[in-house]
Amino acid sequence: SVKTPCSRKMTPLMYAAKLNRVAMFNKMVASATADMFLSKCDEGKTVLHYYVSMLPLGGYNTPSILKAALQAIQKSGASKLSKILSLKDNDGKIIADYCAGCPHYLKILKVPAPIGDDDLCIADISMPNASPDFLSDCETYFSLPSTKSRMECPIFAEPDEVLSLSKDECEVYKDENGVYYDMLMTKIDIKIRSHGLYNFYKMQIVKNKGKDIYILLTKWGRIGDDGQHQETPFPTLEECKSEFMKVFKAKTKNDWVNLKSFVPQPGKYRLVSREWRYHDQYKSIEYDFKKDVSPVNLDGRVVDILQQGSEPKGMERHLVDDFKLNISQLPFGFVERKVINKAEKIIEEIRKLVKENDDLEKDLSDENKQRDFVIKTQKIYDLTNEVYQLIPQNGFNVTEVQPISYERDCDEWKEKLLHLKDLEVINKVMVASQLNKEKIHPIQYIYNCLGCDISRLDQSDVMSQYILRNVVACGFRCTSITGIYKLTSHCPDNRPKGKSSAPLPWNKTPVLFCPSSSEDFSMLHFGRSYGTRFGNGIYLADNFSKSMCYVSGKKSKFVLVASVYMGKVLEQINIRWNSSPEPGKNIDTLWAVGQVQQDSAHDVLLPCGELFGMGKFSEST
Repeated sequence: SVKTPCSRKMTPLMYAAKLNRVAMFNKMVASATADMFLSKCDEGKTVLHYYVSMLPLGGYNTPSILKAALQAIQKSGASKLSKILSLKDNDGKIIADYCAGCPHYLKILKVPAPIGDDDLCIADISMPNASPDFLSDCETYFSLPSTKSRMECPIFAEPDEVLSLSKDECEVYKDENGVYYDMLMTKIDIKIRSHGLYNFYKMQIVKNKGKDIYILLTKWGRIGDDGQHQETPFPTLEECKSEFMKVFKAKTKNDWVNLKSFVPQPGKYRLVSREWRYHDQYKSIEYDFKKDVSPVNLDGRVVDILQQGSEPKGMERHLVDDFKLNISQLPFGFVERKVINKAEKIIEEIRKLVKENDDLEKDLSDENKQRDFVIKTQKIYDLTNEVYQLIPQNGFNVTEVQPISYERDCDEWKEKLLHLKDLEVINKVMVASQLNKEKIHPIQYIYNCLGCDISRLDQSDVMSQYILRNVVACGFRCTSITGIYKLTSHCPDNRPKGKSSAPLPWNKTPVLFCPSSSEDFSMLHFGRSYGTRFGNGIYLADNFSKSMCYVSGKKSKFVLVASVYMGKVLEQINIRWNSSPEPGKNIDTLWAVGQVQQDSAHDVLLPCGELFGMGKFSEST
């Protein structure tokens, strides 16, 4: 019988409410009376007490239990409901007292919220002072006399390592104007030969200190390889310079004497910037993050994360490992916004041509269409050459140089360029942190620029336990979770009023990593996780294990969990690449239904209105 209590005076209806068994509760409540909701257990709790007090923060998003209970009670009259809602348990709490963190329960029960419990909302926003103006601070740093003196110091060229003479025995020739006879050029043309042309060419005039002999060093090969070299001695400097300038003219169609006004010519080699090449010696910035002194106002573990992530070498490894960037030609610190913007415009030009060619390719029976297709393909190849010149890539030393000839190639490049923009901003923040490092700790400055507060949650914290339960529910087996950090935005809550968020999804992390080791990764950058595979936008996953598939790093990995207002949602099953409409006027969010789904009966509705899934995952039906 549903009325028979156990030894603790708990009825089956109380157990069903406490365990959130919706189907079982609805079946039993059909034959329940109001008196069954008046009965108490040894703890003085009623059926409704148990349901609203199941969780320490928020409540299950299963309003059908409360609604079914209210319907059964109201059959006996409104006075019964009022009496039940006023019953106190052994702790002296009525049902409304347990609903302080569950505003959706209060709405169903039609009772006012308890006074003095506004601080239970976990998304309370602190509004500290405005973040530093890092762009202005960066400009100020470069205008300092000490910085200018380092930037204006003479560029020093070293003899190439392949020379048969040691560096002590020779030196690179420098003329009376202070110009070193040392240059590096590249030539990229994906149309030439089977693997495409992706070559470098280097020349130096080197003087043998022990003898009055000048050597013309020429070195060539595929970018990324050591290449081949040749040393040609000359009895006089003039003969050596004449040959140097002759080769330079033949390779570039420019005169060496007009080096400062160098103009790239079609089909010829292009110069690699001297500043980029000599970046190891061209130390205009001497980063000092004061690792021996800890900021006063920051948690030590947060400091460790920011210190490890503020290493220029880590940034360079990220450029090489994740973006395949050739840092010998474009090192970290020289990734300029104007270069990235120019590459973006070219990518969009290529995208337009690719779409036009796709339409032409459907029917190439007409000669005019065939001619147009060839012309557009040639243009795509030429524009691809431009992109590789602007953003030099590794990996083509042994493989074919591929044209950017598909829309997915354009998408991948767009995503890469967006990340490079992020790195360009991070570089400015790191430079700005050096401006007043004696007054404000550089790590504290970087932290202030993040636009959010970071605090480590204790393992016993309710939200930590919710997150860990979600991780376990999706079946993810992890060696260890070393920390859970709460991020509180400095920005006001701009969610549309009166509209709830989607379930808290596991975000493909917007934290950038260097996968070299667990102790070395790029600086945290919170706020964006964009992609292009199914359309341009921010990508999120609704389970932890799926998100982990997209996190880089061999050991240390970060995942961001964030509430998202989804607006108008279009659900799609069996979604394929580039086959679904992008969010636009009629769609805010594209929801790709995966192979596994979480049991929504165990979704927790948090005090601020976000749903957090904690149910088990099973195969989609």
